Amino acid sequence: MYLHHFYKYLLLLLSLFLSLPAFATEPPPDFPTNELINLKLAALFDIEIISATKKKQLLSDTPAAISVITADDIKRSGALHIAEALRMASGIFVAQRNSYDWFVASRGSFNESFVNKLLVLVDGRSVYTPQLSRTYWNDLNIYLEDVERIEVIRGSGGAIWGANAVNGVINIITKSSHDTQNTVVQLGKGNLIEHILSVRHGGAVSPHSSYRVYAQETKNNPTKNPLLADSAQMQQAGFRFDSTVDSKTDWTVQGGISKQKADDIHVETYAPSLFKTDTHFLSTQWNHEITETNKLSLKSYYSYEKRNTSIINIDSLVFDVDFTHQFQLSEKHAIIWGGGYRRTHHHVNENSLIKGNPLSGHQQLFNTFIQDDIAIKPNLHLILGAKLEHNDYTGLEFQPNIRLAWTPYKHNLLWAAISRSIHTPSLVNDQVEAVLKVPPSLQQLNPQLSYLQYIGNKDLKSESIISYEFGFRHAIASNLTWDTSFFYNDINDLIITESYLVINQETGEIGILNPQSNNMDGYSFGAESSLKWHQGKWTFNFNYNYLNIVVSSAPGIRIEDELDQDNPEHRFSLYTSVDITPSFQANMNLYYVSHLPKKNIDEYLNTDITLSWTINKNMRLSVIGKNLFDKQHAEYFPHMYEPLTTEIPRSIYTQLHWQF
Repeated sequence: MYLHHFYKYLLLLLSLFLSLPAFATEPPPDFPTNELINLKLAALFDIEIISATKKKQLLSDTPAAISVITADDIKRSGALHIAEALRMASGIFVAQRNSYDWFVASRGSFNESFVNKLLVLVDGRSVYTPQLSRTYWNDLNIYLEDVERIEVIRGSGGAIWGANAVNGVINIITKSSHDTQNTVVQLGKGNLIEHILSVRHGGAVSPHSSYRVYAQETKNNPTKNPLLADSAQMQQAGFRFDSTVDSKTDWTVQGGISKQKADDIHVETYAPSLFKTDTHFLSTQWNHEITETNKLSLKSYYSYEKRNTSIINIDSLVFDVDFTHQFQLSEKHAIIWGGGYRRTHHHVNENSLIKGNPLSGHQQLFNTFIQDDIAIKPNLHLILGAKLEHNDYTGLEFQPNIRLAWTPYKHNLLWAAISRSIHTPSLVNDQVEAVLKVPPSLQQLNPQLSYLQYIGNKDLKSESIISYEFGFRHAIASNLTWDTSFFYNDINDLIITESYLVINQETGEIGILNPQSNNMDGYSFGAESSLKWHQGKWTFNFNYNYLNIVVSSAPGIRIEDELDQDNPEHRFSLYTSVDITPSFQANMNLYYVSHLPKKNIDEYLNTDITLSWTINKNMRLSVIGKNLFDKQHAEYFPHMYEPLTTEIPRSIYTQLHWQF
């Protein structure tokens, strides 16, 4: 079906050409080299990660499905948004919804508009919005130059991170200000992105203390949607301060502020509208090493968000504090434990659509966890852990985990896990009521329909998922690695929106009543495989993912959406990078997504290509082509009130990076 046009063959041949090993001469003495890309791939297994267990451990020893996207990967890929960078991770489905917003899921989603079972963190600070039960990717416009790596943990993370880390944890880790002691200016422009302007400056206060500050503006042009404009503009600024008190203690303070406005459509009039968001945060972290195996960490953050849309106007505030302690109990027992407290406050401004009781309120979350890494043998570990949480919606929740890790020899790991994780109800499930106009799709089916009424349910239970996982991580050769995982999830008490015709006895109007309930169960299973090869100046990464979801509602229950058809069954991606000369790089990301039956989204095969020229040690010029196989195509279904699915066009973007 695809690649039948001549230009597609040409682009594919160009992509393959860029993947061929190329000659290279020695770089000039002052040319900045990246040591990470020159390591053998087996050595990459020795990268330290922290997101799987809240403590540093080698990737090669971690019994979980993990992908690590490095700063060099991001730079070479030409990614302009954190969601685009996640396309390089195995098991992560990324779809662009419009010019400024993204859909990101791990091991499936269960909602047509957002994902509520994937926990997203920035330096351990949750950016998951608990009141609305989702992550807003359009707000997560992180300054990519400061990202050190992205750790992607697929599968259950509830025993460590708690509720809503059901299908995975994405932790975006930024660089210490000690490592950004320069000034960077970036200028970029393209046909879909009008401009990206950013400046970052870092300096030292003392030999042991440093800082950085940055500011960025992004303005997106609208896509080719004749019925709905979708341009957007965001301004943001932030800072980070790091200090090393002594060889045993360090602390960090960072904060930021952002403002965004974007085109929207009003759900009552379908007239052009705007949504606006204002956010800011402040976070701190303190680390102290008593001994090499006895460490303390204390984190806290405050965040505020004001979100105004045509459906809901909400102000939300979150305060969170988290403590962890790791120590060696004995030769065979390594313990990590901790606890935390979170307080959230919200205020929903009542309008013609939204009403609730109460409109203002707060929730509290108390939690504690413990994990014991038991060394049965030097190469065989049993990990037992659990998290105990108390929330205001469902009370006390228990999320246990058991993992087994066997390392027959270095850089080769077999692991298995059984976990229970939960997704808790939120404000939108529990309190908010809404009376909305019937969208065009339903109006066509039944012209007599006058309204939709959504009502909360204070008796909802948490969704519960029992996960069974197995995987292996194998260094086939020093430059060839293979990482594969399999999973099966038993899903219970899914929160769904039921759907019933009702007649208003006073007015005679016909509407649809949409109460929420736990009347759905199911299961999902799948596989994720990644093959990496590095030879000379050539890097190759191939990912394949399979997913199957089967759900069924209780007898007699009519539901609003067929959840098992929301996810692509097959996906693969091929990422390759080659240093054609010491100063000229070519990079390609080829990706395929199978069709989405419920969303009426056709399968697509597309590619992004980045050409980067290092002019001198201070300046780099990049030309980035995106969606090159199609003039335009749809990647995901819009909100039900948008009259037309947005198609993402082919685009070209040019960026100048200058550091001094």
